[in-house]
Amino acid sequence: MLAAMAIAVLKDIFLKAHQYRKGNEWALAAAVSVLLLLCVVQGPVYRLISGKAAHNIKRSVVCVTGCDSGFGLYMARKMKSLGYIVCATCLTEAGAAVLDKEGIYTVVVDLCDEGSYAAVGDAVRASMAVPAHRGCKLWAIINNAGIAPIGFTDWVSLDVFRKAMEVNYFAVVGVTKELLPLLKQSQHSRIINLSSMAGKAATCSFGPYAGSKHAVEGWAKALRYEMGPFDIKVCNVNPGFMNTPLLDTSLQWAQRTLDAADADVRRFYDCETILRGNADSLLRIREPLHTVGDYIVDYLLGAKHPCFNHFVGLQATAGRWYIMLPQVLMELFGSLFTPVVGVNAEAVRMEHSLGAYSSARACKEASAPPASAPPASAPPASISASAPASAFPRIRSRSRPRARQ
Repeated sequence: MLAAMAIAVLKDIFLKAHQYRKGNEWALAAAVSVLLLLCVVQGPVYRLISGKAAHNIKRSVVCVTGCDSGFGLYMARKMKSLGYIVCATCLTEAGAAVLDKEGIYTVVVDLCDEGSYAAVGDAVRASMAVPAHRGCKLWAIINNAGIAPIGFTDWVSLDVFRKAMEVNYFAVVGVTKELLPLLKQSQHSRIINLSSMAGKAATCSFGPYAGSKHAVEGWAKALRYEMGPFDIKVCNVNPGFMNTPLLDTSLQWAQRTLDAADADVRRFYDCETILRGNADSLLRIREPLHTVGDYIVDYLLGAKHPCFNHFVGLQATAGRWYIMLPQVLMELFGSLFTPVVGVNAEAVRMEHSLGAYSSARACKEASAPPASAPPASAPPASISASAPASAFPRIRSRSRPRARQ
């Protein structure tokens, strides 16, 4: 659909340029047309020329984190149906029990615990040690586990920021470091990180989540160069808002953090407006979950030369154009499409004004002479009362002269 819309735009530009061919208008229209065409076809063309990596699916192990629900659960099931040997991490026993019934190797871990990284490595090695899987190699890591706490920095506690970094960043680094020795044994192996468009751009309320995803982006860029000599591919997938339970938990995070905020902070915010605005923006533009899962399993797992960032979905495709804009235009469009609502800025300014008035009045009262001091008209004590009048400077009157009759 997106390609058809772009082709229609290109056709219209060409027709108008041919009809009104004056001066440099034809050259400008042609340049714009070529640019739009390249933006539309670069993804399919790159996927076509990148080729397929030679690997035996039946002998390839894939480790996926965060498989209780959402992307992880969908990808684990699909990879199992294609013949991959899947080792999935789950946070709950109930999530692991569902996958155990389908023949998927599972391990229950809390990735906030640094000791869980070794448990993930042991589970992957155990799946490779099964007699039927001897000789199999680790083909890919899919770092999917994550949380999405949202809220204004003014009221979100530092513990929430730390939690977001622990799950979304440190767990990704820790699991990857644990499994790197196994990845090096397989040619063309890969590390796929479920990042986000929040790792490329951020808006209000997304500080904790966007901060952790920006960290993943920076680390993964460095890792891609470091793993180049070992022929290990590193990719980030950057979707927009998808129809996963992560969005529902995001709204719960917003409610909890706002309820836990101090009363002095809450009075500057219209809580109901902010929460309703977050719910509307998150729930209105959801895209199907399988869009991302199919892209990773059908393309990224088998691509020979995948690029670094992959913008999947309509929102991400539009966001890719957005992050190419100059900073001034990014802020302009950001304020138009994601306005800040529910902030009582007038109350803040009024309080500051009252505070400044009170401070000035207090300073004035503090600098006033005490009640026992002599009146201002009395001569200072250091000057003798018998001093001649010539000792004092003459004060000229500043009264206006009378008007002539």
